[in-house]
Amino acid sequence: MAQSKEATKKFIQEQVSASDMSGESVRWFEMSFTGDTMIYRVGSYSRKRGETKEGSRRKAQVVTGALKDLNPDRVEVDKSRPNASPFFSGIELFTTEGRRTIKVITESEKKTGLWICTKDNRTAERVGRALIHLIKLCGGKGDLFGK
Repeated sequence: MAQSKEATKKFIQEQVSASDMSGESVRWFEMSFTGDTMIYRVGSYSRKRGETKEGSRRKAQVVTGALKDLNPDRVEVDKSRPNASPFFSGIELFTTEGRRTIKVITESEKKTGLWICTKDNRTAERVGRALIHLIKLCGGKGDLFGK
C-alpha cells in the first residue's frame, strides 16, 4: 500500500535530519515542508570552537521549492562518492522542463536542481524513492519529451 503524503513527508524529514555528519566540525541537514513546498537547510558548526547547531542556524543555507515543479523522472541517487568522504551519498533533484523554480534564499538567481545529502547509500535510495512518490502526489510531472 502506498504511503500518504503526510507519512511520506515525515519519513523524508526523519531520514534527511538523521544524516548529520559528525566530527570536530559538524555539518547538519534538515528537510521540512510547508504545504507542498519543501524547505531544505544545510549548516555547519565547530565543536572545537564551542559552537552549537542552534547557533549556526542563522548562517544556514536555505533552499525552497514547490514539489509540483520537480520532475519525478529526474530524482537521481548518487552512490559514486567514496565512503571516506563526509558526503558520500545523496539525491539530486531537477525541475520539470528546466524551469528555474528552486530558490536558494541567500542567492538572487533561481536554480533548476538541488543536491540532498544523506548518510549512506541505502538511505539515499529510500529517500529517493520517497521523494519520487511525494512529487507525484503533489502533481509533479516529467518533461514532455523525456530527459
